[in-house]
Amino acid sequence: MKLSLPSQLLLRNLETFAPRFALINPPQDALLNYSLPALTGVYSYDIRSKTATTKNTISTCDQTRTEHSPYEIHIGAEFSSNDIKALFNNKALSKDTLSKGTLSKNKTAPKNKTLTQNYVMFWPKAKQQGLMMLEHWLSLLSSVTTEASVKTAASVTTNDSTPTLYLIGENRSGLKAMNKVLTPRGIQLNKCDSARHCLLYRVDLTADIAAFNLDDWVKSYEIALDGSALKVNHSKLSIHSLPGVFSQGALDKGTQLLLENLPPLSGNRFADIGSGAGVIAAFIAKQYPKAQVIASDVSTLALYSSARTAKVNQLNNLNVLASDGLHSYEANSLDAIVSNPPFHEGLNTHYEVTHQLFQHAKRCLKPRGQLVLVANQFLDYETQLQQHFANVSLVKQAQGFKILFAQ
Repeated sequence: MKLSLPSQLLLRNLETFAPRFALINPPQDALLNYSLPALTGVYSYDIRSKTATTKNTISTCDQTRTEHSPYEIHIGAEFSSNDIKALFNNKALSKDTLSKGTLSKNKTAPKNKTLTQNYVMFWPKAKQQGLMMLEHWLSLLSSVTTEASVKTAASVTTNDSTPTLYLIGENRSGLKAMNKVLTPRGIQLNKCDSARHCLLYRVDLTADIAAFNLDDWVKSYEIALDGSALKVNHSKLSIHSLPGVFSQGALDKGTQLLLENLPPLSGNRFADIGSGAGVIAAFIAKQYPKAQVIASDVSTLALYSSARTAKVNQLNNLNVLASDGLHSYEANSLDAIVSNPPFHEGLNTHYEVTHQLFQHAKRCLKPRGQLVLVANQFLDYETQLQQHFANVSLVKQAQGFKILFAQ
């Protein structure tokens, strides 16, 4: 696995983050394989940051570590001040709520008695997701200090009670233009370094940050097909999603084409892989009320969104599973897999997700099990599917998308 450009910029600025720092939203690259003795914690919105995930988490903050890493890894959609304090209080914590999840003490973690001084956030490709994460973390860091705001090393003498937040991201992510958006919010970005087509900023506050509420960032909409409200079993579907989740705020054309042309599904256990806000899973759960439907994703923001979509629509037959593709599914456990698989990783085109999906689908499907997916027309998925399935056919092709069926 290669080192991303933002990670390369981080490595050349390690002295800036000394003596102690934590990472927020790290990329899925080789960064954590490097020796980072000053690193105290990782806060990720992607379950792949954890070496092994077995919990059916929804929006949890789950903590783990590997044998080779002295730092703590937290996986969640929303974090609490206690998650930060755990890094320096060395205190056993236990939470079991929908929004905060479970945090367990790591006995082998370092006994840090002082607050981690620097937090480095990797800027995501979605601007609204970046704004949500930034306001969340500024609110968190303010809540665990004696100061009302996060101060910079340039304005005050650095001590254990004044953490500093940094942002790092690629030029093409739009981070450079964010000062215009952030200044009216009382947030100022100060450039520290630029290299590898990336930028590093220190975050300063010019005003108090309001308390953060994750649900304030949720957008909702009703599915519409053929110009009218979609009705399945005589009821509408309301879709709820957080920033950064695919198709937030409106139904995308590919998923719409899939739902309009979804072949009849056989059996009673179906899975939506890469569920996002749970659109496909919710549609199937409504259409097949006696079936068990599973929405799974690697993104905790997507899992939170899918869970909320299921709850709002009272879909008791729809469950959420944290899974990297089909890794958390047992062999011969599914009757059908329906998916709009992603082919982007961050800002780059990425085909590994679909390669693994096709490879593991045959293992997870029961005999005569079905795989239905939507893809961009230019993607040659047919050739790959034929390596694993005897029957591969084109269901529909329109508006730059195609629906594929495999059995």
